[in-house]
Amino acid sequence: MFLSNGSFISLLTISIVVAITLTIASIVNYWLGRYIVSKEEAKKESLLKKSRKASKGLFVSMLHPNLLAFYFFNAGLEKQRFGKIIYVPIVMISYGFLLAYLLYPLAKPFMENIDSPYLIGSLISIWLIVAFLSEHRRKKRKHKEYNLP
Repeated sequence: MFLSNGSFISLLTISIVVAITLTIASIVNYWLGRYIVSKEEAKKESLLKKSRKASKGLFVSMLHPNLLAFYFFNAGLEKQRFGKIIYVPIVMISYGFLLAYLLYPLAKPFMENIDSPYLIGSLISIWLIVAFLSEHRRKKRKHKEYNLP
């Protein structure tokens, strides 16, 4: 985004390059997960969770490349359907283009203030709050599912 001049072609090109890169990384992570799991463990029922549709977790994991890497590594461990990877470029090109278009006007002020401890502190605080709320919701849902107090 910071290497862009804000034109449609520039933003689209960056979105396509990022989508291709994340697709390749997803394929590598998936096959690493498949490689690591042994044949004996793969036979266990708990690891064989095959789904025919894309889960909500896939789309949430596309919010950040590290989440996407963990998602497909885990999908490889669980020997889930490889075809889910086709969603990566489809979603990431549109998602990346939309984010680039929306965030491009903020690029200059952000670059000018990147050294500010207040900006970094604010971003870290926001990240921690979102992570805490997300984890709290997940635990609350799990407790409700298993009827725990």
